[in-house]
Amino acid sequence: MSRALDDVIVLDLTRQFCAALSAAFLADFGARVIRLDLPPARESSGGSWNHEADLIHRKLLTVHNHVYASVDYVTRHGAPQVIEDLDKHHVIVYGEEAPAHFNNINWLLQVGDPVTPREPILTVNNVYGVMQSVASGLGIAALPDYMVEGNPRIVRVMPNIDGPSFDTFLVYPEELRNTKRLAVFRDFLLRKVADWRY
Repeated sequence: MSRALDDVIVLDLTRQFCAALSAAFLADFGARVIRLDLPPARESSGGSWNHEADLIHRKLLTVHNHVYASVDYVTRHGAPQVIEDLDKHHVIVYGEEAPAHFNNINWLLQVGDPVTPREPILTVNNVYGVMQSVASGLGIAALPDYMVEGNPRIVRVMPNIDGPSFDTFLVYPEELRNTKRLAVFRDFLLRKVADWRY
């Protein structure tokens, strides 16, 4: 595939996930240009994905969230062992601007006591910023497992606690359904995510 993959491909995925797979796609197929259109996700009034009639939605994978801290933070402050320990730790969250389709993204503030939420030490308006804050040793946060894979500075804490999960989709216009370039990219994505264990 030597020419640009210039059909608009809309993905409801994080930008980090797409960037990682783009490098693998270039290596496999030798494409010179990949264009990914990553707009804010369309939302319905109920906060779930709005399956518009002119768009095809193909589920890729379910993303799981767990509690993480940096090695440096754990060395300085220790790791929480039970939910109540979180009250004594620095908690980093996404913030109030979280998209509605990421239901309960700030669950770490309320786990164990939904009536009296914890006060975060920091709110960041994107998950990459949350991860960078954790890596810097500032505090503890709930992060998608795939984001911290292979990062030696970040470790999972409270391994018995599971956060909410969410589904990710490949979304594209109906008129692109039978295009060869989209089929190649779609099949490539499905092969890659089949190996994921997050």
